[in-house]
Amino acid sequence: MSHGNRDGLPPNLRREWLSASADCHGDDSNIFTLMNYNILADCHIKDGWYPYCPQGFLKMSDRHRALMLEIKHHDPHIVCLQEVGPDYFAHQLNPEMHSLGYHGTYMKKVRGVMEGEATFYKKNRFEMLEEKGVVFNELAAKACEKAKLSDEAQESVLSYVNQDHLVLLTKLQDIKTKKRVSIGNTHLLFGDYKNIDVITLQAGLAINALGEFAGGPEHAHILCGDFNQEPNMTGYQLMHDGKLDANGEQFIRQYPIKIGSESKSLLDILPLCFKHNLPGLKSAYKTVAGQESPFSDVDDCVGAEWSADMVELPAQISKPYPPKRPRKPYLTDPKKYGDSKFIASLDYQWFDSESLCCYGVLEMVDEREIFPFYACPNEYFPSDHLPIIGKYKFM
Repeated sequence: MSHGNRDGLPPNLRREWLSASADCHGDDSNIFTLMNYNILADCHIKDGWYPYCPQGFLKMSDRHRALMLEIKHHDPHIVCLQEVGPDYFAHQLNPEMHSLGYHGTYMKKVRGVMEGEATFYKKNRFEMLEEKGVVFNELAAKACEKAKLSDEAQESVLSYVNQDHLVLLTKLQDIKTKKRVSIGNTHLLFGDYKNIDVITLQAGLAINALGEFAGGPEHAHILCGDFNQEPNMTGYQLMHDGKLDANGEQFIRQYPIKIGSESKSLLDILPLCFKHNLPGLKSAYKTVAGQESPFSDVDDCVGAEWSADMVELPAQISKPYPPKRPRKPYLTDPKKYGDSKFIASLDYQWFDSESLCCYGVLEMVDEREIFPFYACPNEYFPSDHLPIIGKYKFM
């Protein structure tokens, strides 16, 4: 997994491994790697969006080569992708992944949305014991039944939370050790953060669905995806702490749902969905690095501050890699960030720390590799998101 000379690599591959503490080291044959990546589906690219992306690099069929270079370079044992178009999966992605020794499973979102989640695994390392795709609308309906809501209340809640999102679940068995790990691959609502309560609910539904699928908290599990939650938000807090604190609860209660003559929040209607019972759940990047990745999304879809003269010539990118500087979370260079770019940590890997040890994570690319191109996607970075990769070992 050595990356050799960073200076000879394209900008998107100039990343190094951050290693965990010594107590995680040991038999390397037990280690597996997992890549998580929102690859930006064509159906979400509106006319005129990403004007800084050079011609010939915006369609998924054009970005495919750069995506496959990343996958081949990192060579992960498990790959979880979000925003995968059904035709792209069937005709381009799955055949090429199959040629690289992967088996893939796919589930498209509901309500006519032309993208979904795809999970791949190396056939020489894992075998799949079970797979299941679960739509959050169905999980919410079950939660309403469990809460014994009236028909009127149930109708109001399900209408309010009705979205197209899902979690794709796979149970894999390590061929060598016979140990099992359940993988949840999900993509939560964004919607410009207009309904943080629904996003937080989806986070709880995804975690609890994975726990049930795995067979309980004592069975190894990893939930990964694009959660559309920054570390200061309630969905992240729920995943990180297993529940909301008083401030988080107060925040969610700002979103009332009208049920007859009453108004109640999702938290008060479905309290069990705003907590989880996977006590070992930890964020891979925070566990290894002490903080989340400074970002996993760098884009400005409408290109509000972009102009062609802002972007350096690609030839200038071949200069020697700049000296490393201390990493600071989030805004390391406010001038280059601008006001309109969306730059945030949204993608995570939540692992069961009682059955798995996170051995290391791939450091996020330095933002100075991206800013000469203004933002992502571009000719080197094939999505508005960037992949995150964790190294795990069965305990």
